Amino acid sequence: MAAETQWEAHVRAATAPSGMVAAKHRLAAQAGLEVLQAGGNAVDAAVATAFAIGVVEPPMSGVGGGGYMSIFLQETQQRVVVAFPMQAPQAATPDMWELAEGYDNELFGWRLVKDDANIHGYSSIAIPGMVAGMAAALEQFGTIGLDRAIAPAIRLAEEGYSLSWFDTMWQAQDLALLNRFPATAATFLSNGYPHRLPFATTPGEAGRLRQPELGATLRAIAENGPSALYGGRIGAQIAQHVQENGGILAAEDFAQYEATVQLESVLGTYRDTSVIGMRGGTGAPTVMAILNMLENFDIRAYGHNAADFLHAFIEASGQAFADRFAYMADPTRVPVPLDGLLAKEYAAAMAQSINPDKAAGQRAPGNPWQYQAGNGAPNAGASRGSSTESTTHLATMDSAGNAVALTQTLLSAWGSRVVAPG
Repeated sequence: MAAETQWEAHVRAATAPSGMVAAKHRLAAQAGLEVLQAGGNAVDAAVATAFAIGVVEPPMSGVGGGGYMSIFLQETQQRVVVAFPMQAPQAATPDMWELAEGYDNELFGWRLVKDDANIHGYSSIAIPGMVAGMAAALEQFGTIGLDRAIAPAIRLAEEGYSLSWFDTMWQAQDLALLNRFPATAATFLSNGYPHRLPFATTPGEAGRLRQPELGATLRAIAENGPSALYGGRIGAQIAQHVQENGGILAAEDFAQYEATVQLESVLGTYRDTSVIGMRGGTGAPTVMAILNMLENFDIRAYGHNAADFLHAFIEASGQAFADRFAYMADPTRVPVPLDGLLAKEYAAAMAQSINPDKAAGQRAPGNPWQYQAGNGAPNAGASRGSSTESTTHLATMDSAGNAVALTQTLLSAWGSRVVAPG
């Protein structure tokens, strides 16, 4: 007898009358929701969520990382970006790492460095921007103090939270590197091993992670503001520990760091639509470059997800990422042809190089310097590219219509893998 099973797919939209928080961890979203329910706005909730998710999702983000916050202010119709990226220490030089043969598979496909010293360990550590960015956002667009925004994160760090199989998978996956640094192993592991979950047969910690040292750090920041880290005791202690172990991060690097608030954040246009994003070393210029190229194709005529559309999108993305990995860097430290990369004329030239009937495979970077005001010497590097999960995203909206989209990262999973003791 033949049997037939029918499945119906339903998409259930989440709705709320007075605000919403979306994050990759339930406890972090609850932290933001607490702030909204107490009368805070979308920026307040985003900052609370950001600090909390750094506690409960430590491989992805935290006070040692950086990121970008996009804000929409309903009353003034402003679109604002707060930039708080990690920055290379002032002592960093292009030749500070010894290159090895081959290409890295963990992050962006760049040339391998001996012992992966650019990815983990003391010489990989950059200046963190997260605390400065959150403080700047609250000061200009929030309604609560930093102490109130950090309070849920402090509670989660000190009281702990229950781990999931996903958390312990991350611990197991990077076990050797986490054990390489004693303070890191003491923070995230149980006697050098992944935490046991409650259903495990062997007696253990029952899968609860407490981070009292992080809680103390967050308390100091809540009480003293960002100066506790930037120019204060905590930053000095971190820099001392890094330098004692061969790194170059200095207390002066912390003291000079500032987050950037960009009040005019329209990056470009796609046909009749404005695109909001941060200029500089973010993903926004890459997205804008893809859209600029797609303007040269009759996308609407192709149909949704038709083969012709997918081909154009994939090829445009390949070109944009080839250019990204060749040219994008910190524009405060090296020349970057950003205007050229975003020029409509450059996009049209790159679109003409797309064969409508054949995939290009690995695309080579173009020459955006030809479209850069003032020009400059082309300095295209390798255009390989890939990445693993090592970033988190959250979004908030309040009853007034203010909205925030925030991305923060440690760049690679667990960042440098270094936790400074104390």
